Formats: sequence, C-alpha cells, structure tokens
Amino acid sequence: MFQHLFLSEVLKELWFHHERAASVLHAEVDDAGYDVIIEVDNCIRHIQLKSSVDRRDLRINYRITTQARGCVVFMHFEDTGTPQNLKITYYCSREVPPSP
Repeated sequence: MFQHLFLSEVLKELWFHHERAASVLHAEVDDAGYDVIIEVDNCIRHIQLKSSVDRRDLRINYRITTQARGCVVFMHFEDTGTPQNLKITYYCSREVPPSP
C-alpha cells in the first residue's frame, strides 16, 4: 500500500507541477537493496521504501549504498491513517548527486 501511495505522490508532482514523464520499475526480489526505480529525464534513482510505527526500528538494506543515486524513503501516517496525513522523509548518501 505504501508503495502505491508514494508513487502516486511522486507521479502527481512530476506530471502536474513539473510537466515531466517518469518511468517506474519494480523490483521482484529485494536482494539489491531497492524496491523501485524511477527515471526522469535520464536521471535514474534507486529507492528503498520503508514504513514503520517506530522510526527507531528501521532496518535498511545496506546494498542501497552501492547504487549511484540510491536513497531510502521513510513513510508514516501522522495522527490518522488517511492519505492526507501521509508524511514522507527521504535519506540519501552524501555521494548522491542532486536529482531533478
């Protein structure tokens, strides 16, 4: 469910606010450290998605750091479990170049 909510927010932002198209690829196996790949204007971002009630209990697959533009996206609901209260935070390594 979180993956669909996240992609919905990203694609709405790209399409309606930046007029850009995106390619989205889903990993079938979680052994490379990422769940989804998004490409926009030849910029490829490998993304590991995480959700938890307690942020201190996040377990991140270290293999995401082997990707040139790897990042971890943490999603959680504040107050109620409605999409309007979805909070998204992302973490990228220092080596990751800025994305469009």
